[in-house]
Amino acid sequence: MSNLKLKEYWFRLCYNGFMNIQILAVCSHLFFIYVSHRLLGDLLAWNKLLRITSENTHKAQLLHLMFSIALGFLVSSFFLSLVQLSMELRSLAE
Repeated sequence: MSNLKLKEYWFRLCYNGFMNIQILAVCSHLFFIYVSHRLLGDLLAWNKLLRITSENTHKAQLLHLMFSIALGFLVSSFFLSLVQLSMELRSLAE
């Protein structure tokens, strides 16, 4: 495959419309929410931060989930804005 055909294939694969960007956004959000959930669960000692009893265990788990969603969405938004900026810079360079 020649270099020009490879660039054209890559352009069509990555920048071929709105749907690819939306699929990337959904996958990115889900991936970073999952990663933040795992990291917050493994690295934070929730029982040292909160008074967890048998009555409020579900509330602590819900708080963990909400923090994971917020952090994952924030990191994913940053990642997607970097991708968008790189796409705009690439189109300006061509």
